Amino acid sequence: MKIRVKFYILLPCLLLCLIARYKYGYCGFNMEPDKKLHLGAGVITGSGSYYICPEIEEFVTGRSYVHPVIWSTGMASLAGAGKEIVYDGMMHRGYSDVYDFYYTLAGGMISGLTLCILENIFVCPDTNLSIEAYPADKKIFISYSLAY
Repeated sequence: MKIRVKFYILLPCLLLCLIARYKYGYCGFNMEPDKKLHLGAGVITGSGSYYICPEIEEFVTGRSYVHPVIWSTGMASLAGAGKEIVYDGMMHRGYSDVYDFYYTLAGGMISGLTLCILENIFVCPDTNLSIEAYPADKKIFISYSLAY
């Protein structure tokens, strides 16, 4: 429980990074500003639901049945689908685009998996994370091992 409290500091840091990327345009590939916002909304929704939803589930049912990564991906997809279907489709306040939903879903998956890896690294002392990058081939290999 104490480790989860430490990760609440990650949410404002993610928000500041996303604002800096959107405002100043530091992105590795050309990406429309609207897609950056959807990716950022997915990251923020996924990060918040990674911590909040399992706590609510545990409070209501007495234990947590669903992994937090599933919660973060599911809540980001729910937010993205709700925005595209209700706000853009039914209310006609914007253009309904399926790629906006995909970017929101990707943001939820990115935040959920990243927080899961970070949480497991900091909780267990017998872990090893190695990252190998090959810029010429545009490939990144991430290996994670846990000693039993």
